Amino acid sequence: FKARVHDVQNPVAGLAAHRIEILEGELEAGASLSAQVDSEHRYQAQQAHSATHMIHAALREVLGETATQAGSLNQPGYLRFDYSYPEAMTAKMRAEVEEAANLAVRNN
Repeated sequence: FKARVHDVQNPVAGLAAHRIEILEGELEAGASLSAQVDSEHRYQAQQAHSATHMIHAALREVLGETATQAGSLNQPGYLRFDYSYPEAMTAKMRAEVEEAANLAVRNN
């Protein structure tokens, strides 16, 4: 039996619910399972997660405290950062946010 975990939620204290994709074999009730972390996938996910923090910090640096995170999607090779701000960003603002985020990457 081989599966890929796509999501883990904790609906109640002490319970971890895993959403999986079965890659090989069949999952049988009562079967013993062992888990192995895909280290490359984990590393890429960690990079996307760190980038979320850097982008948020850059937005707040450039736009001020009214720029707030509204959500994000972090996947290896892909990052979406949702934020709220009371006005549309100008091209100059976007360039400043990008510059601040890139500086944070270079400094880390």
